[in-house]
Amino acid sequence: MNRRGAASRVMARWPALPVVAICAACSQPDGNAAPPAPATPVAKVDDRQPIPKPPSEPVKTPMPAPFPSNAMALQPIADPRIVSVNSLDEVPDSTWFTNRNTVSPLSADAIRKGPGPHATPRDDARWTIIGVKETGVALGLRAVDETGAKFFLKFDPDGHHEVETGADVVVQRLLFAAGYNVPENDVVYVSRAALTIDPKATFGRTKRALRGADVDRLLARAARETDGRYRVLASRFLPGSALGGTEPAGRRRGDPNDAIPHEHRRDVRGLYTLAAWLNHTDIKSANTLDVWIPDPADPSRGHVVHYLLDFGKALGAITRIDPRPEAGFAHDGAIKHRVKEIATLGHVKPPWADIGPFPDLRGLGWIESERFDPANWKPLHPWLPFVAADRFDKFWGARIVMSFTPEQIRAALAAARYTDPRTVEYLARVLVERQRKIGEHFFGRVAPLERFRVNRDALCFDDLRVRYGLRSNDAIYAAEVRGDHAQPWRQTGRSNAQGTVCLADVPRLPEAVTTAIEVRVAGPGRVDPATVVHLTGGRPAVVAIERR
Repeated sequence: MNRRGAASRVMARWPALPVVAICAACSQPDGNAAPPAPATPVAKVDDRQPIPKPPSEPVKTPMPAPFPSNAMALQPIADPRIVSVNSLDEVPDSTWFTNRNTVSPLSADAIRKGPGPHATPRDDARWTIIGVKETGVALGLRAVDETGAKFFLKFDPDGHHEVETGADVVVQRLLFAAGYNVPENDVVYVSRAALTIDPKATFGRTKRALRGADVDRLLARAARETDGRYRVLASRFLPGSALGGTEPAGRRRGDPNDAIPHEHRRDVRGLYTLAAWLNHTDIKSANTLDVWIPDPADPSRGHVVHYLLDFGKALGAITRIDPRPEAGFAHDGAIKHRVKEIATLGHVKPPWADIGPFPDLRGLGWIESERFDPANWKPLHPWLPFVAADRFDKFWGARIVMSFTPEQIRAALAAARYTDPRTVEYLARVLVERQRKIGEHFFGRVAPLERFRVNRDALCFDDLRVRYGLRSNDAIYAAEVRGDHAQPWRQTGRSNAQGTVCLADVPRLPEAVTTAIEVRVAGPGRVDPATVVHLTGGRPAVVAIERR
């Protein structure tokens, strides 16, 4: 491809962003001046345009978007991996994802508290049952607390104390800190005497009145504490009206704000890396929910917000409870592995063979780090966005995973209220070890450079491998202007101990011209893929990043 063609490809990378944020400043190697660049690449997408309530059924076929200047408009592009990122290769805030820990790290207290403005329901509160969960295998009630707020109350199955309730809260807290929309979930303790039944509550297909005996039969299958109480996950009802789960492909019918096919969204595809870290294998539409939030000024109109739900099978909980040893290693059933084992008379074993034994600790799912392979991790159900995820999506997710400090991880574990300190210690160690494996693998597939900026005429950026101690700061960083229109410029340098690199004397160009600077990293025994940084003319500023 010639340089003009390469520039056209770069220019085509951001057609789906709001008009004010489309990168019009990318390099023009033939010497022609580029159009003026946006002062700041888009940080937030306006996908909250008020619309009538869309139907509950999602759709898998494309639709035109009537808000091309405000919402992400679907346009044909050659490279679908970048349709939902801005000119800096970042995911903007939206109704799907809000940049949190990688932009402004959350305090340990904020992670312990979790999302939402509400206080945690108190232990031993009185609850009014308004319904019973009658689908799926999880044990649950719908109930109203003393303040009138509605909750799902979910119980650990008998013999597995704290396993599901603990896993749910840990994963919910970490995904919230990462940036995803999750419900307000907390662990509380309730007694049978504190559960009363609303006279309007019904049960079964005949919708007969719910009886105390129905509740007792459910509780007989639940783990019970020695003091007679039950440990429950209290999940507060989400605001607005439920529309159903998020489909892995296509867009929701009737929602013009949902303009990007879900299988092309980086925030959906990049979730792969976080799910692998937390062994959240139960990814499916039923464990997501699209919610319509009415506009306070006009309740007949509103917008859709996209949530992740139900994390109780993560952290190896499903492997211990069901048991499902293939969780994280193969898709549901893992038939091909079993057939191969039989055909070879046991000589070729499945990847999860002989795993364990695991510590017999209260609340601990069967999760480990030694056999964890982030490159080949698989959820139980094939999930199209994960299948479509490429090294750039997984790198994005790995940046989020690596942003968590041990203190933050322990804060999420504290929110789960595990009663055995050994469980906390085991999970803290395993999550840090899995985290490191993720960084080592996915930071090796893309040059792990971020936070490109011009500081006092020096091009500065950070090497994440050095920042997180995945390698020493012995690499050589070389930057060179690409294109015939710019003055020759080449600089080399090293990073400091924190991973920051600054290369001096960035060339200045006329304001109407932008320049492309190719940055390469060469460490002992390896050369990373290049990263192309696009700078404005005049007073230089970074307006675009192209990872290769």
